[in-house]
Order: sequence, then structure tokens, then C-alpha cells
Amino acid sequence: DAATREDVLALLRASGERVPATVAQVRRLLCAQGAQRARRLCAFWKVQGRPGAVEAGALVEEALARGDCVALSQLKIDGKRLMALGFPPGREIGTALQALLTAVMEDWVENSEEPLAVAAMEILHRKTDCIDT
Repeated sequence: DAATREDVLALLRASGERVPATVAQVRRLLCAQGAQRARRLCAFWKVQGRPGAVEAGALVEEALARGDCVALSQLKIDGKRLMALGFPPGREIGTALQALLTAVMEDWVENSEEPLAVAAMEILHRKTDCIDT
């Protein structure tokens, strides 16, 4: 069926990528591929004999068990809160949310409302500093 075909094609496209070796790399994989496809990709790498495939699979399972934030829906802040902080409605909110997700996945910011609000304010101030200069 079409879903299986798309899944196989996505696995083949991703099969040439580097095997993730860090928690942040695994989070990026989960964000890009989703849990099921990330698991399948690690199994595919293992069958290929790719170095680090077993460890990557374990890191995927650990990230999932911890409930690591790998999607916008898992962020502890949303667009409404960003607007309350002063972000104008529109694309800037999506861009800021994506930047916050990246910051959380990289362990630069804790996924809780207050640290995310502080980070969002830094994004907003950087944006307005660029416009003012």
C-alpha cells in the first residue's frame, strides 16, 4: 500500500545518513523520522553492520522512555504564550517555536515554561535588535 511504500522510501533515503552517536543526534533523528521509523532505521543500520547501530537503537529507546521532547507538540510553551510575551502573530511564532525545540533537543534549554519563556524573550530581543540597528 501507499503508506508502506512511503515508509520504505523514507528508510532508504535515511539509510545513508550518519548513525547518531549522541542523545542530541538521536533526538534530531526522532524529530525528523518519528519513533517507529527511527526504530526501523536503527534496525536497518544494524543489519547493514553499521558501527554504532546497536548503541543508537539503545539511545532511541532511552529517549523515548524518558519522554524527551522531539516535537513542537511536546514543548511546554506554545504560540499563545509567545504572543503574550510580545511576539506578533504570524511566521515569527513558528520560527521561534522551532528554535526553542532545537534548543531543547540540544539540551541548551530545559523543556519547562519559565526557561522557555526566557529563551523566547532572548529570541524576540535579538530580532528587534537587528531591526533597530
